[in-house]
Amino acid sequence: MTSVTITPKLQHLYHCRYGHQGARQICLFLGHKGDGYLVRKWLASSARWTKPMVIGQRDVLCFATRADLKKANVRINLLN
Repeated sequence: MTSVTITPKLQHLYHCRYGHQGARQICLFLGHKGDGYLVRKWLASSARWTKPMVIGQRDVLCFATRADLKKANVRINLLN
């Protein structure tokens, strides 16, 4: 299986991997930190954003579409 390298853009939303079962969640790209990416993840179960955290570059999977955001009930206005 080949993987495609994504170069994330500042303040854009992506699907990120979490856990060992291949689950996904929406994350907001905030920048680079060390060898990884600084992101905030959307916690759909509690309708809130996490504090900024570092994830590995391989954990950014693909761009999130408007339909993905609507399905996950992502609320950008809760970022502050």
